[in-house]
Amino acid sequence: MQHIFQKLTLVVIAVAFAAGCATQTRIVRDEKLTFELAKETPAEQDRDGLTVTVRMFGPAEADKDPGAFKNATMNVVQNGAASKQPIGVRLLPAPFFKVTIRNHTQFALKLDRAIIRVKDEAGNDYPVLSKRELQERLTNYLASRKSVYAAQNIGITFPVAELVGEYRSMRLLSRDTELAPEDSFTGYLALDFPDDQYEASKLTAWSKQAGALKLQLYQIPVQTDAAGNVVKATKFEFDVKSKVDVSERTEEYKTLF
Repeated sequence: MQHIFQKLTLVVIAVAFAAGCATQTRIVRDEKLTFELAKETPAEQDRDGLTVTVRMFGPAEADKDPGAFKNATMNVVQNGAASKQPIGVRLLPAPFFKVTIRNHTQFALKLDRAIIRVKDEAGNDYPVLSKRELQERLTNYLASRKSVYAAQNIGITFPVAELVGEYRSMRLLSRDTELAPEDSFTGYLALDFPDDQYEASKLTAWSKQAGALKLQLYQIPVQTDAAGNVVKATKFEFDVKSKVDVSERTEEYKTLF
């Protein structure tokens, strides 16, 4: 969500000493955090009549996914003048997964007893977030951003109800997922990573501490009896590594003297 306020125009207060300003240069360091599957882990795996395909979205890619990134309009009041400003909002805090499961078996499958989680090298377990939890996180994040701008005497009203409403049609991979024979399901997998997932810059230190991540899909049913009881289950694992690309650029700025 780092792009959310990039189009907001702020008033610059003229300084009496402006005529004496000098132009200086400084080096700005940019960090781009991405995630990719380990070389030994295929993005698509076939096992026991199921095909599972996984992609992980880091902050750098999250805003390019139309299902998870929405454009909206916010109301802005600045110096007594009201205006409407476009914003882009990330519904899913990055990083998150996008998972497709194709059922090639003759059985109707329910994931109600599946184990879906991510673990890191330190043994930390990151459970799946529900739609309700995602709604709360986004609502709280927007409220915190509103407070930041209110401290600068800028009033912002976000279309919270509109954005929260987007979750109704969003498909999440969870233990509620069901697959008919020869059916497929594509859904997002949002996990309880650090609370500052909306701020890409704060995730870099966490990713270095967490190390490699392992997505575990365990106890996935592949065969049931006539009563619907699971007769056979299987598992899938995907190893993910984080990558930080660092670049530097020269930026000009003005000093008062």
